[in-house]
Order: sequence, then structure tokens, then C-alpha cells
Amino acid sequence: MEKAFTNPSDRRDFALFYLATFACFFTISQTALLSVLFRDEHMSDRMAGVILGARYVAAIIGTLCSARMMAYAGVLNTAMLGIAVMVLSFLGLQFAYPYPIPALAMRLAAGAGFGMFFPAAFLYAKNKVTGTHQVRYMAIFQTAMIIPNLFGPGVAEWYLHRAGPEWFFVVMGVPALLMTVGTWIGANDLVGVKRPATGSYLRLLRDRQISVPLVASVVIGMVAGIVYSYMALWLWQSHVNVSWFFSPYAAAALFSALVLTRGARNKPPQLVTAAAFLSVGLSAVLLAIDLDVTAAFASGVLLASGYTIILPTIIAWTCQYFPQSEQARPTALVNTLFNVGGVLGPLLVGWLLGSIGVVGVVSGIALATFLMALLAWPVRTQLGQSGLPS
Repeated sequence: MEKAFTNPSDRRDFALFYLATFACFFTISQTALLSVLFRDEHMSDRMAGVILGARYVAAIIGTLCSARMMAYAGVLNTAMLGIAVMVLSFLGLQFAYPYPIPALAMRLAAGAGFGMFFPAAFLYAKNKVTGTHQVRYMAIFQTAMIIPNLFGPGVAEWYLHRAGPEWFFVVMGVPALLMTVGTWIGANDLVGVKRPATGSYLRLLRDRQISVPLVASVVIGMVAGIVYSYMALWLWQSHVNVSWFFSPYAAAALFSALVLTRGARNKPPQLVTAAAFLSVGLSAVLLAIDLDVTAAFASGVLLASGYTIILPTIIAWTCQYFPQSEQARPTALVNTLFNVGGVLGPLLVGWLLGSIGVVGVVSGIALATFLMALLAWPVRTQLGQSGLPS
């Protein structure tokens, strides 16, 4: 059986990078309390909304720039620079959050840092692992960005209740900064990626062999943006505790990363993508039928089971057509389109919600994801039954 890591050094690098990512996202997950701090500073709702949403626009720009940064600075350096920018912008909020313009600057920096980090991180995690294990370990790596959101905001709330905002950002940010420096010094970069980037994003967008995974990245980005923006509100309006959705979601995400991806390891990426979108679609169907406790629980499980697998799979699917030295730009494009979907999804829902209601929105999600599953499925038969290449 093929080993996941070629040597102990790659295993250590993956573990260090996972811990640095976990520490970073534990820290920035606490910005969920920013809206509370803005309210305490009597900031207007409109200005608070602009500041909170600014990072998503900056993330798209940062992602588009990441391929060139990876080509000239290296994959690890690009990812760690992104983490450093996110953590430093969090620390900067200690002095910036009471003031709209400085706070906006910190959020823009955080978004740009995330944009630099996101594609580089997945490319680093992917190529530290051998061929048939790549999707599984990218999904495991993804949990470093998911798990902190379960308890990071709670820790922030606990601290703010007891100590107030004084030195909050410094206390919560310094450990992540130290972990960032340690990983940056201790981990080894990938070999064979640091070279001038070739091609262009426009050329990749016209490449038919990767058109389906690129469309899939937009669709799953829209689903993610809608869920994280509106699910808590819809649960609250239906008198369902949010934990009935997000707790099973977290548990299923871990199960999916650790177990389901093992079963999908030797399956064609087209088939895995289609099955994962089918699971996401079924989760939306349950919400459309009746948003009660049972539906929320089952929907959280089904959504996480599909969502956790989709992005790592479509990155691997896209990259299989390019040598390792040319994978930076395709990876950046997948992540850019994912972020574009994350912005478009909530905007579209905001426009349609008053006309079609929650049932209409979740029915639309189900329809879109089922169509995406069908779109991915026939490509599998054209490309053959082989799994992801090494």
C-alpha cells in the first residue's frame, strides 16, 4: 500500500503547517465578535457592514495575486505570509476597531492575507502527500480552518465578558504569531514550484478539460457563502437552536475528512464530486421540506459530508492536468472562483429572499447542486475510471 508521506520530513512539515493554520484560524474566528465591539462603539450598522464585508473583496484580489507570489517566493512562503498578514491585522484591531477607517484597513489586510494563503495552503498540503492520499489529506487539512470556528468565538465571548476589550486582540493574537514564526522557520517548502508562472487566468478559463471543476468551485462557494451568512438567521426564525445544525455539521466534517475520503481515495474525481454535490443537494431538500430540529440535524450531516470533500477534490481534479511546477495558477483560479461564489451567493439571496422566501432559496440550492452533480457525472465516463494520478 502506498504511504501517505514519502519521508518523515514531509509528515513533520504537514503537521507543523496544520498547527500554524489551526492557530491562525482559532485567532481570526474570534472576529465573529467584532459586530458586538462595533455596536459598543456606537458605530452605524451600515459602516459596520462595510467593514465586516470588506475582507471578501480583498480576498479575491489576494487570491488572484497568489499564483505569481508562489512562482517567485515559493508556496510555503506565500502561505505563511498570508497567515502573518491575517494575524498581524488581527493584532492591529486592538488599536483600530473603535475607528472606521483604520478598522476597514485591518479587515482589507485580513482579506488579502486570506487570499494569499488559501490557494498556497491547499497546494502545499496536496503536494506534501503522495498521489492517492492527496484528497484525503487536503480534507484533513481543511479541518484546521473548520474546527476553530466551533470554539474560537466562545473563547472570545468568555474573555470579553470577564476582561473587556482591553488587550483582547493582543492576548488572543500573540500565540498565533509565535506559531507562525516557528512554522515559517521550521517547515520546508515544496521543490519544483518556485519558477515563473506560465499561461494566464483567461487561458485557464477557456480550457475545456477543467471547465467542470471551475464551475463546481463557483457553485460550492455560493453554497458556503449562503450557509455561513444566512443559516443561523433561518434557524433562529424557525425557533431551532443553531447547535442542532452546526454541531452535527462539525462532527460530520471530521468524519468526512478522516473516513469518507479514505473510501474515495481510488475513485475518479468526477464521481466523487458528483456524489458530494448530491449530498449537499439532499441537505437543502430537507430544509425545504420542514426546517425543524430533525431536518436541521440531518441537513448539517449531509452538507458537511459533501462540502468537506468537494473543494479538495476539485483542486486535485484540476491540477491533474498540469505538472507540479505549473499547479500554482490553476489552484489559485479554483480558489478565486470559490471566493467569488462566496460573495455572489449572499448577494443573490439578499435580492431574492423577499420574493421567494427561505423555501424558495433552499430549493434553488438543491436544484443547482443536483444540476452540478449531473454536470460532473458524464465527464467521468469520458475520462475513464482511473483515480487521481500521483
